[in-house]
Amino acid sequence: ISIATFYNHFTTKDDALISAYEQLMGDLVELVEDKCRIDTLLDAGLRQLIESWVAHSAIFFRHNASLFRLAQVAIERSKTMRNLFREHEMIVIKHYQRFIERGQAASLIRAGNAETMAEVLAVVSESWNHPLVQRLEEGSEFHQELTESVTRILEPANQYKHEGKNNV
Repeated sequence: ISIATFYNHFTTKDDALISAYEQLMGDLVELVEDKCRIDTLLDAGLRQLIESWVAHSAIFFRHNASLFRLAQVAIERSKTMRNLFREHEMIVIKHYQRFIERGQAASLIRAGNAETMAEVLAVVSESWNHPLVQRLEEGSEFHQELTESVTRILEPANQYKHEGKNNV
């Protein structure tokens, strides 16, 4: 687009970045809502849900890596960007918390403080912006290991099994 057209829509480049980042964070919330659904947990089970969530998250971050890098730089100097991040992070944590509580009620997620567990999931899923995850290939050994690691965070203790042995 032309410079004139750009400035007809945005007063500054930062305004354009904020707008793009807000849309991106909204898309990320939608991804979490779509992949962390209680009906999927009930129908497919925890491991399959997480396997799909990891794969789709890797694709999402791969496709949006440049914008996330720009936002990470701008977040240090922009209160608006920090607030956008915090607002969307809280939405995601609340969604994780509801998902965990429902999974606990169905005995498919281990007992524990759902809010704290949701915060752990937020920290783990924020790391999916890492270049190693962005290069993840569905079904790869790395994908399987990441899936297994996240599954162990949520799985009831009697469900832990690795090579035929119970892990406590």
